[in-house]
Amino acid sequence: MYINFSIRNFWKDKNIFKSYFYFHKNLTKYKDFEMQCVSDSWHVFSIEFKIGFREDHAGVRLALSLLGKEVYFQIIDIRHWDYKNNDWVK
Repeated sequence: MYINFSIRNFWKDKNIFKSYFYFHKNLTKYKDFEMQCVSDSWHVFSIEFKIGFREDHAGVRLALSLLGKEVYFQIIDIRHWDYKNNDWVK
């Protein structure tokens, strides 16, 4: 499931990206929590919600952006998905 709504500034020549804060914590053997705050000059406003299963870095993600600043939170599986064998890569 993926939901995204955004209002972008199309007059920007290029996206200027800068990370202000990053936090990472291992929750279990395969699950990680990440939080990051970045500048994202393209977005005036954006909200993103994603839940993924059976894919690379499956998990939950919430991102909020306002006036070029974005903060996101995610709990992800650090493994990659093997589509051929329909299982996690060993």
